[in-house]
Amino acid sequence: MEIDGKVYHKILNEYIDNIQQELLNRWNDVELNIDEREIMEVVFGLLSRQVSLTIYYLSSPNMWNGDAGTILLRTIAENIINISWILKEDTLKRSRMFIKYGLGQEKLQLEHRKKEMEGREVSEEEQEMIEAQEHFLDKERYSFLTDVILGSWNEKSILKIAEEADCKDFYHYVFTPFSNSAHGTWNHIIKYSLKQSSNPLHCFIKRPIFLALEPEVHFAELSMKYLAKAFGIVDKYYKPKESIQNSYEVYRTKISNWIDKQPQRDQP
Repeated sequence: MEIDGKVYHKILNEYIDNIQQELLNRWNDVELNIDEREIMEVVFGLLSRQVSLTIYYLSSPNMWNGDAGTILLRTIAENIINISWILKEDTLKRSRMFIKYGLGQEKLQLEHRKKEMEGREVSEEEQEMIEAQEHFLDKERYSFLTDVILGSWNEKSILKIAEEADCKDFYHYVFTPFSNSAHGTWNHIIKYSLKQSSNPLHCFIKRPIFLALEPEVHFAELSMKYLAKAFGIVDKYYKPKESIQNSYEVYRTKISNWIDKQPQRDQP
């Protein structure tokens, strides 16, 4: 049964409000440990990003499809694998690795920009941008103390960390298929961007097409399921003292209640 658009919009907005509260409830539940502040900053930074990406996704129904929509879902999936690996073991060390790599990438971008400006006139706006980036980096860690790490942030492939984080199935059945969309591999292109010609004189060549895909609620709900998964991973590590409402279960209950209230059609 198709749900009324206005009703669904209302339920979706309530869900978006609920997940923001879920995040705050978890943050307020965790006991502050300054000696391990990097763990809280990294874990809740990643969790906050997961909430933000979910909200962006749900607010853009044109993305609820297997083409463009799976690009953002791939980022969401990678976020889950990172959270899982960081919280699996050596959490403080891994959190610091994550921070160190990110700041190194910021320094690398800054140095590339400075290099590009050498030998030419630099505008006032460009100079202010450089100074702002330097100030940002120095505030986190003095740039001369920041190392640049080439390769991945944990020196492992995403498959390897998925295996170590007990996310191998999630990697194979979620991350990898969505990566085809993100990278535009041939098996994705032929499904969404090409259509075989029906003219035998053209040897059935595949021609370019544009698919005006209708939004599918299935993809919206995938983003919700993955956020619930991320919340669960963090809860397993921190073990909340208070019971925290599961926004996805609330969403499913509201959808089911609406369907149950609809008049039943007579079967032929």
